[in-house]
Amino acid sequence: MVTERSLNRTVRVLGVAIVADGRAVDFALVETDGGAHVRLAELERRPLSSGSSLEAVIHATRAFLGDRVLQPFAIDRLALYAETSEITVVALAAGTEVETTLAPPGPSRRSRAEQAAFAVVAALVAAG
Repeated sequence: MVTERSLNRTVRVLGVAIVADGRAVDFALVETDGGAHVRLAELERRPLSSGSSLEAVIHATRAFLGDRVLQPFAIDRLALYAETSEITVVALAAGTEVETTLAPPGPSRRSRAEQAAFAVVAALVAAG
């Protein structure tokens, strides 16, 4: 759980959005130290492999995170832009200790993955 105490350290939020009519997934990794500094650390689009949509998204997420998944607090929050019948925040985070959020923010020039991640960071900072 992200608490006020944990906002004294770097908090990482991974925004995930299914795009291109389900053929790709966008990722946005946003970091904050409690609100004074918020930055987009990384942004990437990955094509989805054929087969189960959920398995493809999980595989793409693990590939995006790479060696970071071996680090403590690789990500603190997972923000999914929109759920489908198969791809939900609970299913995507299954087997992890990361908190999840469904975060469909309003219109923006940012990608949907960025919008989701920044919306979660804004909510964390506002909650203090």
